[in-house]
Amino acid sequence: MVDVTDARSTRRAFMARSAGALAAVSGGGGLLAACGSPASQKAATSSSAGSGSSTVQVVNILPPQLGYAAEYIADMDGFFKKEGLEVKANTARGSAPAIQAILSGTAMLSWVGWLESVIDIANRGAPIMSVAFTGRRSTLAIVSDKSKPLSKPQDFVGKRVGIPSEGGTSETTLDLMLAANNIALNKVPRQVTGFTPGTFELIKKGRIAGFVIGASQEEQFRESQPSSTFLNTADYVTDGLNYITSQKSFQANKAQIQAYLRALKGAMEQILTDKEKGYPDTLKKLRSKYDFDELKKDSVAKAYLDFNVGSWVVDGQDKLLKTDPEKWKATYDAAVKVKAAKAGVDVTKNVATGLI
Repeated sequence: MVDVTDARSTRRAFMARSAGALAAVSGGGGLLAACGSPASQKAATSSSAGSGSSTVQVVNILPPQLGYAAEYIADMDGFFKKEGLEVKANTARGSAPAIQAILSGTAMLSWVGWLESVIDIANRGAPIMSVAFTGRRSTLAIVSDKSKPLSKPQDFVGKRVGIPSEGGTSETTLDLMLAANNIALNKVPRQVTGFTPGTFELIKKGRIAGFVIGASQEEQFRESQPSSTFLNTADYVTDGLNYITSQKSFQANKAQIQAYLRALKGAMEQILTDKEKGYPDTLKKLRSKYDFDELKKDSVAKAYLDFNVGSWVVDGQDKLLKTDPEKWKATYDAAVKVKAAKAGVDVTKNVATGLI
């Protein structure tokens, strides 16, 4: 039997978990200012005066990065405009305020994790709807040294692992991986650490055996830390990324949400076509407007895009942006197993199908 006594399911733990959600995926610094100005609240569902376009307010949980490549291209290449949309985006300091912005009507859409979403639904009864799956696999990896690799879950027993935040999504994901392999959670001690290549020094000094990073960061680590090796949590954990809205907003703005998804799908398909050539058009366009770190070096940028773009089509390009209630439920069931989510909740009622 798996020991889950260290798992957390309180509101305080959820807030900590959400505040750290996907932090490792960004590969960059801290999050930007939270959204919520009166102007953005009004923009969430209104039409732009005199423009003939409909405004969609989105709240992101990460600063500008390649994970949002499709959204940037949809804007820059006119996919949103073609659908009659004006998209406005703000950035919140993590998933908890982003979800709150959705529930308060400040924003129509937000892009968060499946795990965070089902936990909030189960533990708080949050009336949110998943309207599209973007990344269709866990976004995290665990880096270690080739001389003492953490190459399978059994290697973690008795080893100290670095996590970005206590009780955060990264730690919950680690718990899910261990539980899936019948490893007692208290057999793997944790330590809060950074998640940049510089943190690798803690492994070299023997203070930790490995630490959690974003899987899309792997190329950065390979180039800066040649002795690094990786275990991808997607091999053991069902998780991913999705767009959510509130149930109220879903009913009121279904046509706008569908238009947004059509535009996003068009941009994704364009990037997928560009992938065959090594993303020359995509990178040229993004670099004309953005300068975040992972854009600066071709090898790193292409690796980031490969991971993110690959996540869109794990289940086939015909499933692009389509939701999957079975995977959603599998994420919830795993969270229940480690006591991160309350049992007995039908989370499949919070998944919208047939939108795209």
